[in-house]
Amino acid sequence: EIALYEKDEAAALVYQQRFLAEASNPAYGNMYKSYICRLESSMKGKGGEVMALAKNEVLERPHPLSYALLAWSNFKNGDTATAVDVLQNHVLRQTEEPIAIYYTGMIFKAAGKNAEAKKYLSMAADAGFELGPVVKREVDEHLAQL
Repeated sequence: EIALYEKDEAAALVYQQRFLAEASNPAYGNMYKSYICRLESSMKGKGGEVMALAKNEVLERPHPLSYALLAWSNFKNGDTATAVDVLQNHVLRQTEEPIAIYYTGMIFKAAGKNAEAKKYLSMAADAGFELGPVVKREVDEHLAQL
């Protein structure tokens, strides 16, 4: 994240690849699957893998955070309508975790639900310390557009 924040794309890619290699070690089981899914959702050509990871996460742990990851995966795969449906049925009013709030704001913005997007992105901005500087900067940029 530091490399991304400093806009050092080459270093960020190296660190991401190292993390993916280490976190994918079978000895860790499913411990890092949600992190892998989140990271790979930002990579081109990983849509199918990300969706499979998110669906598996929901099967193993049907928790609002798992569903938030599934909504994010749908969104990143271009299915905003399904993402909104997953949020409304399994995430909203069930968790206040910053990452779920961030996903919600971003998905609502893409869906044209600007009032809701502003509400959730503002909440995510307030949790910027937990989300990290890269996500905080992204949230601030999206809020400025609303």
